[in-house]
Amino acid sequence: MPSTDRRSVEQDGAMRAPCKSLCAVVKDGTEGTSIGLATFDSLTLTLSSTVFVEPASAGGRNLALLEAAVIQAGPDERVFVSAYDNDSATVTEKVLELLERCVPNVKVSGTKMVKDFSVESLLSEDEARKLPVDRQDLASLAMMTLASALKLGCESSFYRRCSLSRLKCDAFLRLDQAALTALHVLPTTTTGVGQSGKSLVGLLGASIRSKGGQRRIAQWARNPLVDIKEIRNRHDIVGYLLHCDALRNALLRRHLKTIPDLDRLRIKMVQVSSKQGRGHDRISLEELVRMYECLASTQDIAAEIQNTPAPSPEAQQAVEEQFVKPMNGCVHSCDRFMDLMEKCIDFEAIARDREFRIRSGITPQLEELSQHRDAAKEEMESIRQEVSRKIKTEAKLAEAAAPHYWCLRVPKKQQAAVEKTRAYKKVQINKAEFLFTSGPLELAVGRFMDAQSRYVKPTYTEASDKNLYNEAASDIQKRTVEVAATYHPAVARLADILASLDVLCSFACCALTHRMVRAEIDESSPPACIDVDGARHVLVEEARINGDIRMDEAMGEFVPNDVKMQREGTDRPDGRNGRVMVITGPNMGGKSTYIRTAALCVFLNQIGSFVPAERARLGIFRSIMCRVGASDYQIRGVSTFMAEMLDAASIIQSADEHSLVIIDELGRGTSTEDGFGLAWHITKYIAAESRSFVLFATHFHELATLASTFPNGVVSNAHVAAAVDEQTGKITFLYSIRPGPTTQSYGMNVARLAGFPEEVVASAEARASGLSAVTDKVIKQLLLRHLAEVSESRDEFIEKAHLLRV
Repeated sequence: MPSTDRRSVEQDGAMRAPCKSLCAVVKDGTEGTSIGLATFDSLTLTLSSTVFVEPASAGGRNLALLEAAVIQAGPDERVFVSAYDNDSATVTEKVLELLERCVPNVKVSGTKMVKDFSVESLLSEDEARKLPVDRQDLASLAMMTLASALKLGCESSFYRRCSLSRLKCDAFLRLDQAALTALHVLPTTTTGVGQSGKSLVGLLGASIRSKGGQRRIAQWARNPLVDIKEIRNRHDIVGYLLHCDALRNALLRRHLKTIPDLDRLRIKMVQVSSKQGRGHDRISLEELVRMYECLASTQDIAAEIQNTPAPSPEAQQAVEEQFVKPMNGCVHSCDRFMDLMEKCIDFEAIARDREFRIRSGITPQLEELSQHRDAAKEEMESIRQEVSRKIKTEAKLAEAAAPHYWCLRVPKKQQAAVEKTRAYKKVQINKAEFLFTSGPLELAVGRFMDAQSRYVKPTYTEASDKNLYNEAASDIQKRTVEVAATYHPAVARLADILASLDVLCSFACCALTHRMVRAEIDESSPPACIDVDGARHVLVEEARINGDIRMDEAMGEFVPNDVKMQREGTDRPDGRNGRVMVITGPNMGGKSTYIRTAALCVFLNQIGSFVPAERARLGIFRSIMCRVGASDYQIRGVSTFMAEMLDAASIIQSADEHSLVIIDELGRGTSTEDGFGLAWHITKYIAAESRSFVLFATHFHELATLASTFPNGVVSNAHVAAAVDEQTGKITFLYSIRPGPTTQSYGMNVARLAGFPEEVVASAEARASGLSAVTDKVIKQLLLRHLAEVSESRDEFIEKAHLLRV
């Protein structure tokens, strides 16, 4: 029925909240753990699935593939885990533990595997044909178990309306949970998209205007690209929006901020078209008007893009293919919807009174009641003018609670002038205003509300002629909503297009604000280089600007650094830029920031953003793995050293020549001898066997000698620079990365900087000098043992030992 419904989508409590759920079915075997994975997205009504095998190499089952797949899926409602049989119970417990760590804010629970749920009932006929013939494979079992656990068969809005897809884990860059945390990719529970400086998503999404854009950037952050064509396509569009200032400003200030939550609206439209519950009552006229305005704005966006020349043919083709053509197609497919809205909706009432209602001229009854309503409103306005003349103060009409509904309002200082006469009655006194009414106004308001109630909120207890009107008016709105709901496929396409445009426009704003540049992509496979001039950690830089990091005068501005790493066999004019970089230097000197900056540039490049640097040339990686901290393990009662070993084992088993590995301070939680030995051989294994790109920040200065044991400059050394006052011993961090290893740890200087008493530092220096000889002896023994293993002859052993001075 007609209504002046002002409900927003967010206020609709009956609406199913958009979310994604996940289910894993686990089957253990001698060759590894087979896992069937399924997800259900209630925004897109998509069931996705895949199956993969976690190898049992090295006695492991580190579940690295599952961890990456869960991070890519990003479940935010429920996660279920089911064992295929009793023999899989033990590894299922490990899967539960992993999932609880990967999605800490989502309820994770075990459930019984289901083999007989009819997934076909959720799919259209065309989609159902995509189901495999063997419905007992792990992917199908995961889908059936998930659909049963979520009780999807009980909701009629899902019947024959869901689609089927394949989870393409290999199509995206794999990230482990440590990488997400170390790079601050996603907002925490206390921050969100658009809160710049708190996370990469917050920084990149600071200019996002729509709900769909906020969801899209989180999805892209979990799924960085590995396809060079797709990456370049995003880069082309970001460059286009960065170049076209007028278009970018128009998108931000006029178009994108008016986009409603189309994903939520689409779900309502699906529910209406499925005739679930009261159907048309789920969608208000305001939501249909917002959709109409969005389509009109989309048409304007397409026209503005067409009229804005691109800086390159590639950029022109990218915006044409990704935005202009799809936008025009969506608008064209909704032509009849727009005609329907222009015929049925009273846009003059929206512009004048912000009232969303059916246009009065559609039926004679509506026209008559509209005339009565307008006449009463004119009478109210006439009374307002008369009262203003009498009290010599401008009074304004204001809405009020029942039983008054409408009254007059004046500033509170005019209360005394109003109360001089008995013709006016007090309604309410607010902090800065006085509300009152009069007899003639109450009668006019009564006539207005009578017409209003029969126009927008008809009841079925009135006279029969009014019942006939109410039925006609209700039928008009019902048919309008039901016809509009059939356009939900076009709304889904439009939501996808506008969400991507919103994110890419925000990328362009971020590139402009933070002086980012487009990286040149090295197409070598496996990746051949990370070559960045003037790289900056944009989150640290932003935090310093915002005052979130305490700084003294000596720190100054953020110091950019070059990152030069190349795979062996490529040209290296200086011979110092290896595929493995060992960085030494004092605490607080910038080692951790430096290695994260390199990974951050790779990550930003592969989600389609520009990178914070002066110039960059980057290869395309398929995974980023980190070993940086143990706070999440400690909460679960795992020691620091055990956490290091677990992460290192996962890297050793999963890293390959397409991986970028970030290691910060490995071997701290045990003795110097054990720590150095493990750090040495783990780095050696990753460098020689995995052939990954590695940045290793360490306090084991002797690890720098690893460079001399590898041919072709595979390993290079760098250190963070610091200056020490010889008289006071005060250390000043320079935060610049320089070639070669450091010669000292500066631990005592940092202790002085922290405010230790001088006598404590002096005693520590004396004790350390006595221990250094013992430590040097142990480390020399480890080095000699390693040289004996890698040397093919006695002469080669003597030569390498001489070079390393051991």
